[in-house]
Amino acid sequence: MALKTPKNYNRIYLMNLGTKEEADWKPITVGIAATETEIEEESEDYYYMDGRGTPESEPATQKITRTFTGHRKLGDPVQDMVFDMMLEDLGKRDTEIIEYYDVIDAGSPNGKRYPATVSIQNDGSGEAQMRADISFSITKTGASEKGTVTNADGTYTWAKAEG
Repeated sequence: MALKTPKNYNRIYLMNLGTKEEADWKPITVGIAATETEIEEESEDYYYMDGRGTPESEPATQKITRTFTGHRKLGDPVQDMVFDMMLEDLGKRDTEIIEYYDVIDAGSPNGKRYPATVSIQNDGSGEAQMRADISFSITKTGASEKGTVTNADGTYTWAKAEG
């Protein structure tokens, strides 16, 4: 397999606006100018006599948060869900996310799917003559499953990887 060097726009994030039973995957791309990933990890250290004070260290916790910033685009289904539905109803913040690379050969596993929650930092602000700045985050809340995303004319489908 040839090595590929994807651009940031080749890593596509999809949000399920439907249900777990009848998913409706929409891209988190419209109006988004940048993404930022924050990975917080903590480890536990164990000191044993045979190590003579040198610790064994192992990861204990991990939190992955992806933040999306850009400009408000009224009519985009993801932004409308986040800023019209989720903003004032904390009970609607749970979602499912798929992230995949659109440069991986068709038919090969190209992504992962996982549960997440949404946090909103900015629902539209800035100077009067400028576009409304927005910012929201998704925090992974469970294990990922690998699979393949197919995009047929804007309809995204997910197939879990075998094995």
